[in-house]
Amino acid sequence: MISDTTLLRIEDLESVYATIPPMPCKAGCGKCCGPVMATELEAQRVEAAIVGLPRSSDALDCPAMDPQTKACRAYAVRPMLCRLYGHVPNMTCPEGCRPAKQMRDTEARGLLTLVERIGGRARLLGGQTPPKNR
Repeated sequence: MISDTTLLRIEDLESVYATIPPMPCKAGCGKCCGPVMATELEAQRVEAAIVGLPRSSDALDCPAMDPQTKACRAYAVRPMLCRLYGHVPNMTCPEGCRPAKQMRDTEARGLLTLVERIGGRARLLGGQTPPKNR
């Protein structure tokens, strides 16, 4: 059972996600699906969506990526970092997919900070913990 507090945090996440302009994507290329940082809440949502599904044997592939089709199996609950891919100059799509309006890096950093406040400390999907800042 999901607590009322968690449901509210999920609603807050979805509200932040809704601020990102839509972007057409070339389905199945998988080029954006590498190691993914996500907040604790985002990671829990993704991991719940893919529990029991086979994973790629490549440690650099995102655990949500289908190893056969290269499609995201947790697309509806993908983390902010995935949603920003292709939207900012530092994360352009190698396939040339572009949003209607590109965001500035500072805008993206602001959204990532806001999502971390809502969702908790960031970690790599699959249970790994990011290194501490030096």
